[in-house]
Amino acid sequence: MRLIGYVRVSTDEQARAGHSLAMQPERLAAYCLAHQHVLVDVVIEADGVSGSLPLERRPGGRDVLRRLKAGEADGIVVIRLERLFRDMLDGLLFFRRTARRGGLAVHSLAEHVDTSTAAGRLALNVHLLMADHDRDKGAERTAEVMQGLRREGKVFGHVPYGCVDVDGALRRDPVRWAVREDIVAMHRAQGLSLATIRSVLRDRRIAAPNGGALWAKSTLAELVRTHGSLVHLPVHEGDGGAPLAPAPDAVASTGEQGHATRH
Repeated sequence: MRLIGYVRVSTDEQARAGHSLAMQPERLAAYCLAHQHVLVDVVIEADGVSGSLPLERRPGGRDVLRRLKAGEADGIVVIRLERLFRDMLDGLLFFRRTARRGGLAVHSLAEHVDTSTAAGRLALNVHLLMADHDRDKGAERTAEVMQGLRREGKVFGHVPYGCVDVDGALRRDPVRWAVREDIVAMHRAQGLSLATIRSVLRDRRIAAPNGGALWAKSTLAELVRTHGSLVHLPVHEGDGGAPLAPAPDAVASTGEQGHATRH
């Protein structure tokens, strides 16, 4: 069987082990030799292209698909399935729309997948399902850790708008917190859309977290969504001062209603 090798490595992987791009073609060649396949060529995504992009939107991926369609090979071989697919649906669509229709095989060394056989096709589906499950579990664990840190008032990642980092602890900044409460009140109590709120903030000349004049709707949505997880934080008094006790309205649960607008 004639196979085209596909090699992709993320930017993080390049930083950790710059030799990964060199090692993958060697392993693909050894696999083809051991299983009596012909390695037609190896296409390398050398620019740290993310696996979150579908294959047809990656430069190397487009080249592979073009060459497979032209009949230059009978299938594709990779080190791991994740080199090809961003998620389970992406993998299934590729196999059904591209591989199966064109009579093409997918080979993966790590998962011992060879879709030229019925057992190999079953293995592909199982591995895609398990990989999707692992991603979901990882996202759940990350969310649980983040929620726990928020409850404890600890800093992780970016500091939420309206808060400040005081020696590793989150505190509410009196000035920006008032803006935050205005935003939440406009959305929840007044029923304004995120687009309208963005216009109001622009007219008031209230800069976005990144310093720009226009707030992103995704930023506003995240601010409203996470507001309830921050209201219990103490207010920071100022430079060198001890944080004040939380305001009475800050004891509300995550399902609280919006606060009164401050001006």
